[in-house]
Amino acid sequence: MTVRGLSPWESLEPRSATAFFVGGLLWLLDTTLLGAELFAGVSVLGTPGPLNPTLYISGTIAACVGLLGFYPGVADRAPWTARVSGGVVGVAGAAVLSLLLWFVAATISNQPDPPFVLLILGILGVALGFVLFGIAGVRTGVPSRTVGLLLLAVVATIVGWLALGLVVYGGTPPDWTSPAVGVVMSGLLLVIGGTLRSAPFHASREDPTPDSAAR
Repeated sequence: MTVRGLSPWESLEPRSATAFFVGGLLWLLDTTLLGAELFAGVSVLGTPGPLNPTLYISGTIAACVGLLGFYPGVADRAPWTARVSGGVVGVAGAAVLSLLLWFVAATISNQPDPPFVLLILGILGVALGFVLFGIAGVRTGVPSRTVGLLLLAVVATIVGWLALGLVVYGGTPPDWTSPAVGVVMSGLLLVIGGTLRSAPFHASREDPTPDSAAR
């Protein structure tokens, strides 16, 4: 239920935990299906195939929604940081959503998938949003420094996976790396959701920092 008088940003704030839970569960489902195919030879719902990228891209979009829920709290203490972080996440999330719709339409119409490089750029944009909100969380304590560190751990996972594939394996990483990354990503997103759910969301917004006073 939406509380009357709340801005769209404020209405997202109490839903951040749920958004991260949804994102983590989608990543976990993708990882489970992929792992079943790779390690047990069991194909569920046609995996690996169109369902896998649909799941992890949708999970990434859900995580972006969760990040945008941090905007009101960060804006109370560091308004410029909030504007930049929110802008980056909004643009990157919209770009990834567009790629998802493109991918689904291409699958239905039996057309070529969108170029993989566009997906990489979209994921890097999302990673930048995680970095900005992660640094903001560590610096301001909104929603908590623990959440800030977990957001940075998400980025480290993404960057580590890309580096492993591009540098170590020359662009073709072994099959086992995908479910391995999926386990870490799903775990981190679920832990973030659990951390947000276990602590009062507004508790860290009581003591404004100096740059919020200058707003």
